[in-house]
Amino acid sequence: MRWSLSALVLVVVAQLVSSTATTPERASGSGWTLVSEQVDPTSLIPITVLLKTNNVDLLRSRIDAVSTPGSKDFGKYLTRDEVTEIVKPPMASQRAVSLWLHSLGASDLQMTPNQDVVSAFAPLSTVESALGVKLCRFERGQKSIVRACDGVSRGVPASLKSHVAVVLGLWDFAPKMERRGATIKSREIDSVETGTPGAPSISKVKGGDYLIHVTFYPGCMSGNLSIAVPPCADYPPQLSTVIITAYNDYRSHSIEVAPTCTKAAEDYTSCTADVGVYEYEPLTVTVQEKFSNGVKGPVTAYDWLSVNAPAVNPYTVSEMYSLNPNVVISNPEVSQAVVEFEDQWYSPDDLALFMGQYEKPTDLTVSVVGNNFDKLPGVEAQLDIQWLMGVAPGPTTFWSNPANGTTEIDDILAWAIAMNALSDPPVVNSVSYGMAAANVDIYLGEGYLQRSEDELMKLASRGISILIASGDTGAGDLGTPPMSVETCYPLHYDWPSCSAYITSVGATFFTPYAEAKCYKSPSEGGVDCLKYPIGEVGVSLDIGLLWTSGGGFANDSRPDFQATEVATYLSHSELNFPPPAYWNSVGRAYPDVSAVGHNMVVAHKGSWIQVDGTSASAPVFSGVISLLNNDLLAMGLPRLGFLNPVLYQVFEEHPEAFYDVTVGSNRCGAYDTDPACCDYGYEACESWDAVAGMGTPMYDALLSAVVEVISK
Repeated sequence: MRWSLSALVLVVVAQLVSSTATTPERASGSGWTLVSEQVDPTSLIPITVLLKTNNVDLLRSRIDAVSTPGSKDFGKYLTRDEVTEIVKPPMASQRAVSLWLHSLGASDLQMTPNQDVVSAFAPLSTVESALGVKLCRFERGQKSIVRACDGVSRGVPASLKSHVAVVLGLWDFAPKMERRGATIKSREIDSVETGTPGAPSISKVKGGDYLIHVTFYPGCMSGNLSIAVPPCADYPPQLSTVIITAYNDYRSHSIEVAPTCTKAAEDYTSCTADVGVYEYEPLTVTVQEKFSNGVKGPVTAYDWLSVNAPAVNPYTVSEMYSLNPNVVISNPEVSQAVVEFEDQWYSPDDLALFMGQYEKPTDLTVSVVGNNFDKLPGVEAQLDIQWLMGVAPGPTTFWSNPANGTTEIDDILAWAIAMNALSDPPVVNSVSYGMAAANVDIYLGEGYLQRSEDELMKLASRGISILIASGDTGAGDLGTPPMSVETCYPLHYDWPSCSAYITSVGATFFTPYAEAKCYKSPSEGGVDCLKYPIGEVGVSLDIGLLWTSGGGFANDSRPDFQATEVATYLSHSELNFPPPAYWNSVGRAYPDVSAVGHNMVVAHKGSWIQVDGTSASAPVFSGVISLLNNDLLAMGLPRLGFLNPVLYQVFEEHPEAFYDVTVGSNRCGAYDTDPACCDYGYEACESWDAVAGMGTPMYDALLSAVVEVISK
């Protein structure tokens, strides 16, 4: 039996017929639009049935045995066939699924090697008749699917409930997966009045190149926003100059300058101006307008601090994390991959440019799974592969999952199933995608999340390391559905970064303002930290960046491997934890670790750009794991598999293996382009915390500690 992602492709596309039917909410929430109620009745509808995973407790015990230092079976990872013998469903379950699919007129049944996923094609007319459901065509961009017209999830048919976890292809609406990168650009304005005469509306403040860049909508003395250039020519007097000030308790930087202003059709006039600053300073930024009649408007402050930080390249990371910049992965057992979704591709030319710029080999093999249209590279894919290979130069797999819409199975699950179908999948895998856990089953069907967890468990038992970005919208996944949630109550956690069978990676940035006293006023005991040694803090809107690293507590029970560290964190009475109703204080806590994720240099289309996000942190830490595997195998020791039991034991016995990030808060998120904060989140402190986990890697100490721990 052979598993093929091509078995999931919708092979017959019916001619679209215009429809005035309303798109159901579950579909529109994922970006799908109902375009036709008339679908060719002979169309073959792809259906996937995920059977319940058998012997989950036994599988979990095997994960513990092969992943926990000190176990006699440590490093004796299971093969694909050994996993199959544990998890394969009873023959009665397989027969029940086969009979049900045949009752729908299904053909071309295919089963995965683990014997717990069956895919098939069935005629639309037979499916509608057998299930009593009307099927329609939905589109999102260039993608097309056929699903229940009413958008209602009917779950698993009654006859299969004892055998099946999820049925896909009939009433699930897979959301578009979004990269874990900073998405805040500029605040949109939906009102022509600022409410205060002569007051601008500040839409974005961003640091870079020893400057603070300010973007704002000019407010005229009439109280209106301008739609003219020069600004306020439509509501005189005209705007002449602006005074931009960036200050803290120790320094103030100010400039009066004529702003650069533009106006797009049907938009308000937008202006920019810069003020010179020092690197790293957390600054309050204000804008004051001055008009042609000499009158000044009120001083308007931006709501959040702003920071100008330098670009980060592989030299920087090697120095900060004590990595050997000259290492090249030499052991063929050290395999690594970046996992991409939504038609994200990379450019080999840009990869060669990046590697050559930082004195890395440019002739390393990249194996592509899926498609790669290298003339249409995506920033996420470029970031992932350049930074994984920039940290750990060696043969790499570029795993490209197709964009949602041609398959009836969600991205993460499709990838995990395909990985489990391989006899020798990549060992270290960097994943920079996810969504709010609360929305997974809503859009993809009840039981979907848990069945996905089963696939991740299988990979853990096989010694596969999966590192997933913890998200860029804070403790509550605050933002726009379906990838995020719109409310602060409760604090919604992120999936799959909250999974107990992966390693969740948060984001930091480099700064000398790396202690709590750096953010206090002098009267509170604060100090000017500008000339302090460079350290790291958790990425947060609260301390000057445009986004916030994710972290928090899931509803799943807390794994034993992190019980001690999280209990210590929760004992910090000085921290402002959320009220009990907001979170599950006994749940799985994340992130596990962190790495730098701000101003990461990337070669893109022949030029150099800087990129933010936990999507940068994940490949950086993944590269560190590949380096560890390379060194461990050279010493005759087993490579690492499921990482968390080893890393937490290392942290408990040798905390010096990680840089302790003690500054940061993750209460903030963003609604599309608009920053927003909740009243509650989690705070960084000494030792493990829900902002940065155990911290960032100190390679020499980490390698030494890992060797000691796994050699016992």
